[in-house]
Amino acid sequence: MREHANGSLRITRNHKILVLAAFFVTFLLLFIPLWQMGVNRSLDLGIRYENARLVEIDAEERAIRKTMASMQHASETENILLSMQEKDGLLLGSR
Repeated sequence: MREHANGSLRITRNHKILVLAAFFVTFLLLFIPLWQMGVNRSLDLGIRYENARLVEIDAEERAIRKTMASMQHASETENILLSMQEKDGLLLGSR
């Protein structure tokens, strides 16, 4: 800094640049942790969403497997009944 003839201080360009650089560094030091917290929060929410989706998909898969098993059981029961009817038909036809 330089002093004027009237006693006031004159701020030079280098001092202005230094002050602006200090403000910029201070801003970065405050902003970067906040930015990281935001990114972490976003990732955490994404993980929670995907976990909830995975639970829903598992529930759907269990329901589909249950339906398939009941359909297979019904098909097997139907096949047994048809084979019994065929045997009865053969027995009746042979008499």
